[in-house]
Amino acid sequence: MKKLIAISVVFALVAGAVFAADVSGTVIGTVNVIKGDNGDGTPVTSGGEMNRIRVEVSGANDDETFGGYIRLDPASLSWDDKKESNGVPNPGYGKVKGFGNGVEGIAWWKPIDQLKFSIGGNSDGMFGKEGVTGWMFNQTAADTGVTFCGDNVWTGSGLYGYGLVTRNAFYGGFAGQGAILNITPAEIVDINIAIPFISGDVVDGKNSKADEGQHEAADYFKAAHFQLDFKLDFGNIAITYSGGPRYYEYGDGSVVFAYFGLTAIENLSLDVGLGFEFNNQDSSKNPIAAGFGLKYAVDAFGIKVRTIGRFGGEDKTPTVIQADLLPFYNVSDSVRAFFGIGLGVLLPDSGDTLMGFNVNPYLEVGQEWGPKFVAGIKVLSLAGDAEHGKYDKSAMTWSVPIALSVSF
Repeated sequence: MKKLIAISVVFALVAGAVFAADVSGTVIGTVNVIKGDNGDGTPVTSGGEMNRIRVEVSGANDDETFGGYIRLDPASLSWDDKKESNGVPNPGYGKVKGFGNGVEGIAWWKPIDQLKFSIGGNSDGMFGKEGVTGWMFNQTAADTGVTFCGDNVWTGSGLYGYGLVTRNAFYGGFAGQGAILNITPAEIVDINIAIPFISGDVVDGKNSKADEGQHEAADYFKAAHFQLDFKLDFGNIAITYSGGPRYYEYGDGSVVFAYFGLTAIENLSLDVGLGFEFNNQDSSKNPIAAGFGLKYAVDAFGIKVRTIGRFGGEDKTPTVIQADLLPFYNVSDSVRAFFGIGLGVLLPDSGDTLMGFNVNPYLEVGQEWGPKFVAGIKVLSLAGDAEHGKYDKSAMTWSVPIALSVSF
């Protein structure tokens, strides 16, 4: 606490009377008590990692016309240099996630209430539309190694190498760095525009950084994101065009997303998403993705469901369906029990059908949004092959992870 006060004093002295800065931090660590698989002669191992060591600072002037945000997170690793995540092969390996050096920030100006202009970015993704199908499925437990696949946008079904995550159907947000414009012509309408001038992520898979060479102006504008966001009494409707880096990047084509979120029914939330990728080098590899998410909670019981399917395309594009089920029970004000189940099925036009699954019970002790202790069991079947490794259809991994997540 003394260190936090000291940091606040330093920022106060630097900013003077112009800005009031808010400082926060998060520390998350995960330990695999034991870990193994069903391979012959494979030893049982242990290990762990610091998932997050983060300091965040935000502030604005008294009129709230200028402000900024800084995040320092040296424990973060970009997806493109991480072949595995918590023992599970990372399907985003070699793809751009936006930030990888542990430092990010954004500066903004709001001359009128209806207009906000920013320069910078946020690796969490800006103006995402996914409801319960993305990070909110497991919430803060998704930031630990106790649930499957990091930020948990992938169902963990074991169907590696087929590039299907929930964010193929749901827009995860702008994850690049550049110029961002938010226009609010009416209370129920937002117009969001982002162009990756700084991160330099442009069309046709040219994910090179701006400091490695400038691109033509047309390339940046082709990589822009445009979103119409309608906030209505019964829910949310959004149409998004994503020409460049998305929160969870798959493929190198532009994508149009459609989203509907229903919130008008008590104790129930429902999300529907569609994603269609085009202008790719081989459009046959990018059929339509459709997703569905649901959360229902009453008293101490609740359940979350998410599913995604990829359909259409030419003969060489298999149909893939993946789903997660997460019943939960609030044992008390500070203890919550979850029992996650995931299933994935791949249906090729010829050859064997592939099926994978996961089982992931876990327990949280503490506050819902932290601080808390998390412990669980992870069992994952492996089916199919991937660019960076091959897996036998009968392969299975298991682990017993525990984690601490503390924010202050």
